[in-house]
Amino acid sequence: MMGIPFPRNAGGMTGAAVADRRQAGLRGLIPCLLLALVGFGLALVQTRLGTGAGGDSSSYLMGAENLLKGNGFSRYSGGYEIRPITGFPPFYSLVLAGVSLGWPEAMAASRYLNAFLFAANIGLVGYLVYAFSTSTWSASIASAFLLLADTMLELHTWVMSEPLFIFLTLAAIWALLRSMEGGGL
Repeated sequence: MMGIPFPRNAGGMTGAAVADRRQAGLRGLIPCLLLALVGFGLALVQTRLGTGAGGDSSSYLMGAENLLKGNGFSRYSGGYEIRPITGFPPFYSLVLAGVSLGWPEAMAASRYLNAFLFAANIGLVGYLVYAFSTSTWSASIASAFLLLADTMLELHTWVMSEPLFIFLTLAAIWALLRSMEGGGL
């Protein structure tokens, strides 16, 4: 459809103005990065005795461990037979298996993976708010809200796929913002 062209800039700003704003944004994001580091530490302190695990967690953990053993995305049945996991998506287990290469078991790796995802989510929220508002205060408040939300901390201290989903969603919004600014990825 040849009609109204879609503008490939951010709010009428030229590419140079977007680049200048992005460069200035690095300084404006320092409080958000500090809050992200606090979130990383808080998640590690909260999980010092181990991450939380429930019914879904056992499927993700077994899936990751069996991926590392070469059994595919599978679980052990009651008779210790290998059965494919069909009720859960495999991506979280795949990421967990990748992170688990440096640890003796997937449960220990999940602690650091989720702490990293908590910090990354706090930082990405701050960046996105700053990108849309150019306000350091707004970005810092948004990051602080995410850091102080007890539900978010709880999500990031259990072996669940939600932290990775939140991270990928925020990363997709970041990629969309970058492409709309004309900066590419």
